[in-house]
Amino acid sequence: MNEFLNPKSMLTPGVAGSLMMFLVNGIGCQFPELPMRYLALGISFLIGSVVWFSEIRGRAPMVQKGIYWVLNSLVIFVVGFGTSNLAADATTSPRTPPHVGFFLAPTEAQAAEPVVTPPTQADVNILNEKLARERAENERLQRELQQSRQEVASPPPPPPPAPQSTKKEQFFKRW
Repeated sequence: MNEFLNPKSMLTPGVAGSLMMFLVNGIGCQFPELPMRYLALGISFLIGSVVWFSEIRGRAPMVQKGIYWVLNSLVIFVVGFGTSNLAADATTSPRTPPHVGFFLAPTEAQAAEPVVTPPTQADVNILNEKLARERAENERLQRELQQSRQEVASPPPPPPPAPQSTKKEQFFKRW
């Protein structure tokens, strides 16, 4: 129990999990066809294999080292998974920090209810005139479109190319 509560022992899974997370994200960004969660599990077991070279109270039986290997590797995987999710949350969605509301005055912090007034007859008349103008413009444009289609007997233009993703690929991804 003394070895378990040792601060050096507590730091090891965190460092190993963070190392694994950085390795997986670095490899996963360069090779997107690799499934990141299985890559993470494999690297976790690779890092956890250090237990085979350790001396556990002299010569520990292989079964005991095997149990430590599996448990340590799973702990490394879970720590790396949690670290990756925290990093993905921190880099993907800029949120307002929860403490900002404390600095706002009560009138600024509360959303004011909008006051809805019924439209007047003048407002309705203006909107009807605007609607009539828009309909007339729409009919005129439809006539022009039909005329241009009749004049040009060529096939329709090819569809625009698929939009390219402008979003930068992120280093921290969810697994």
